[in-house]
Formats: sequence, structure tokens, C-alpha cells
Amino acid sequence: MSVSPLSPGSSPRLSRSVRTVTAAAMLGCALVASPGASAAPQEATALASHRAVYDLSLLRGGGDVIDAEGRIVYEFVGSACEGYTTNVRQLTTLIGEGGEMTLDTNVTTFEEGDAGAFSFRTRTLLDGMPTMRTQGEAEIVDGGLRILLEEPRSGEIMHAEEPAFPAQHIIAILDAAQGGNAILETAVFDGGDEGDDIHDTLAVIGAPLGPDEGSAFSQLTRTQRWRVTLSYFDRGEVGDGTPGYVAGFDLHENGVTTDLTMEFGDFALAGAMTSIEFLDTAPCP
Repeated sequence: MSVSPLSPGSSPRLSRSVRTVTAAAMLGCALVASPGASAAPQEATALASHRAVYDLSLLRGGGDVIDAEGRIVYEFVGSACEGYTTNVRQLTTLIGEGGEMTLDTNVTTFEEGDAGAFSFRTRTLLDGMPTMRTQGEAEIVDGGLRILLEEPRSGEIMHAEEPAFPAQHIIAILDAAQGGNAILETAVFDGGDEGDDIHDTLAVIGAPLGPDEGSAFSQLTRTQRWRVTLSYFDRGEVGDGTPGYVAGFDLHENGVTTDLTMEFGDFALAGAMTSIEFLDTAPCP
């Protein structure tokens, strides 16, 4: 993936770090966008419409990244009968010895309530300049995946397999957690990267943590939660390859995520929730 222009004085190593963050952000901001995805109408799991803000900071430096800061604003609105919309903005500034770069990514997705179709739109700015645009639709057709891509190029892509969309994926993680299962491998399509490929994922689910009674947010002090480590791989590389991106989060039973971590290989970011507002959604008939 090519990203330009580079900030004056920035090093090639820092530019590679920016490309890594770009790729992760275009996975639908997976660490927060996926938990906001829908359940199919027949699913009993109820996920809350909400708007949350997370402040980003450097968890571990490396490569050429010596500091970082940023913010994620995440909004999820919808119901199983009407479908679900997510809007995510992630602003990340990476600071290196040779300068700094700011990546501004906006992601909008919509998933039908029956999990049969998914649309996505991503716009990315690097230091205020447009650097990546992705847009398209995907649907399950005859046991396969058809992608109608508009950007970064126009075309139809067919995959002879039926991956999970983000809704099915997060519901599967919650079902596995509630069933006491510690490992879940899933092929997922979420419009990430250039919007044309499927990723393999490996979720490692910890033991139930119980309600977070020390949370500053009263709505989260009564929900069950699990620590989840979610790794994204190129297709067919689970068990043999190195993940391109690893997200960690506490997953609450209502779909809210807290205590975020984002591993980008050489460096890692942390995301601390600073606010959350639960939004009213009309119940399904």
C-alpha cells in the first residue's frame, strides 16, 4: 500500500509505520467497529446503540515511533430489524526522531439485519492530504462472496467462500465467550485494506471478568465482560504466519469495548474510553 506525501523531515521507517496504521484503520477500525455490528434478527444477543470516545497514547515504542497520540470517536446506531450503521473517526499522530505524521481516517459501514449484505466507505487523510479512498458493497451469493468495488478501483470480485461479516463475527465471539470457549478462528470480510479481500482472524478469549465495578461509567458496572485478543492474518496464514494487526479489548456483553490495545508490530497504541453515551433505539416489532 502506497501512502504519500510524507511529512517534511520524516524518515522512511516512520512512513512504514503510518502505512501499518492505515491498513489497520481500514479494517473497519476493527477493535471498536466490529463490536458495534449487528446480530441477525434471530439472534437473542442484544447490542447497545452508543457513541463512545477513546483517547489514544503510545503503549510501546519501536521502529521509528517514539511517541503517539490520537482519538477514536465511534458511533453505532441500529437494530436487528432495521440494520446497523457504524461511523468511526480515528485520528492518530505518530512522532519519530525525524518528524511526525497525522493520519485521519473516517469509516462508515452498514450491515443488513439478516447479515446478507454489507457496505463500506473509508476516507483517509495523511497530514491533511487525501491518501486512500475505499468504497463498495458485498453480499453473500450462492455460498460465495461478491464484492462490487467502486474505489480505489472499479470492479467485481468473487470469492468462492462465505466469510463472516462483522456482525456474525462479533456475535460468534460473544457466543464462544458465553459458552466457555477460549479460541475462535473465523474468515472475515469487513471492507478493510483495499476492500477486495478476506482476512483470517484468531480470537483468544479470556475467562469471564465479571462486571467492571470500578468503571467510571455507571452503565458498564453491571455488564459481564471478557478480555479478547483478536489477530488479523493474510488468508491461510493462521498458525504459520505473523499477524498483520492485533487488537485487544474488554468485550462487554452489550457489545461495548473498553481498555483497547492495538499492536502494529514495531509499536503499540492504547485506547482509554473517556466518554460513552447510550442511544435510544426503537425495539423491533
